[in-house]
Amino acid sequence: MHNAFPSDLEQTPYSEALTRSLRAMLALDERTKDIAIVFKSGEKADLDLLLQGSCLLINDKWLDFERSHLKAPCWLSRNGVSRHDMPCDHILTRLYDLILCELKKVPASQLDKPAESNDTLRLKMSDSLRQMPRMIGITQGEKPGELVITWTMLERDLVFKMYGFDLRCRVTLHRESNCSDKKADVLFYVGKIEWDVHDNRRSANS
Repeated sequence: MHNAFPSDLEQTPYSEALTRSLRAMLALDERTKDIAIVFKSGEKADLDLLLQGSCLLINDKWLDFERSHLKAPCWLSRNGVSRHDMPCDHILTRLYDLILCELKKVPASQLDKPAESNDTLRLKMSDSLRQMPRMIGITQGEKPGELVITWTMLERDLVFKMYGFDLRCRVTLHRESNCSDKKADVLFYVGKIEWDVHDNRRSANS
């Protein structure tokens, strides 16, 4: 993997979504939140990924829906879905398990910060995936300067019916011109959840 060429695959909505999800996964753990992601050409590389110093080298097969499902098919791929804009949860879970395996190989003396147990991290990862808003969209509202943001949460209705718990989300808008350093906010957030998603539709003034 170290000697493999850097990936030259063209960016797609799928590869961008997977990369963004990987950064969010790495942000869950103090040991990995500052690690750089480098995709390597998988044509001659047998490994899936390799943690090397402060870089995570990843086989670029994971950037493609079809290639990543060759050895890990799911009901979508088995039923003829060949392309999608979002990576499957099981693909992200598999990658995270591989990352945790790589961390086991790092001597404890090289880890400056205390680590949570792998079981705790897996649970945090699983919860984050299940509760993640999907199909996020933004359109111009009816009033001047108004934006309408919509999304779908897979677990919302089920959790409400079974447990009476109403899942909520928080939406934060930033101007690219002066808040580019706030992009990390969309990856991981701990704090008060403020935006009700009961009717799946909210507006915000820009």
